[in-house]
Amino acid sequence: MNVHEKKILQKRPGWCKIVISTLIPCILGIFTIIFTLQQQQLSKQQQDQQHWHQLDSQRQQSFTTYIDDISEYLTQSSGIDPVTNKTSLLYIRTKTLTVLRTLDVERKKYVVLFLYESGLIRDSRLDLSGADLNYVQLIGPYILNNLTLPGVFWSNATFVNCHLKNAIFDRSVMNNAHFIRSTLESASLVEAALNNTDFTGTTVIYVNFTGALLIEANFLKAEVVQGITFTNSDLFGAHFTTEQYNGQRVTIVRNTFDHARLPNGTFGKIDATIRTLQELR
Repeated sequence: MNVHEKKILQKRPGWCKIVISTLIPCILGIFTIIFTLQQQQLSKQQQDQQHWHQLDSQRQQSFTTYIDDISEYLTQSSGIDPVTNKTSLLYIRTKTLTVLRTLDVERKKYVVLFLYESGLIRDSRLDLSGADLNYVQLIGPYILNNLTLPGVFWSNATFVNCHLKNAIFDRSVMNNAHFIRSTLESASLVEAALNNTDFTGTTVIYVNFTGALLIEANFLKAEVVQGITFTNSDLFGAHFTTEQYNGQRVTIVRNTFDHARLPNGTFGKIDATIRTLQELR
């Protein structure tokens, strides 16, 4: 080993100390950054959770106040039937539309059930057109005969084990709705938007779909599809069995497809006397 190599070996311990002394602050700095980021993330999660609890508390307060106010109003309207009085219905409509804007879908469901049990959304009494009921699920069993909610926004609705005889959803937007193991009998969905709606296990009989949008609607697994009015409706891409399309089951109760766009893109027979809901007003 020559003199030059000896000098290099003698210098190595010094370089090691320099490297180690440099690495230690770097490692500490990295751990400090990681710890700080973790603390910030934890703090954000805690803040988000606290905010959610505050928001949920506010929603519950709004819901409770609404139910109490309307219940009291219904019982204390001396000499006036609030279910039929126009001034009372306007007051309830305003309160209802206001509270629905603040509630989550679960509490919106209970608002709907409360109004139904109070007799306010049966037989075209309380006008809730424009109400946001998107994603609200009614998972029964529920008997909701004469449920009247025309003109509402109820996309992604779910009805499970619901009896909806004589229900009215005219002009409502109900795309991607699911009617599962339910009964839709003698109901009216005139000019409603029901694209991609599913009717699995549901009895659909004597329903008025005049002018409705039923693009890609799925009737394949429906229990019964008979006596339906599809006049002027758009059924492009809708799914039927041959028996369903012809209204066949034990007996035959034919469906009406006058002037409708059929699943294959062709049109049903044109009747010049057919008018839309708008024209009938």
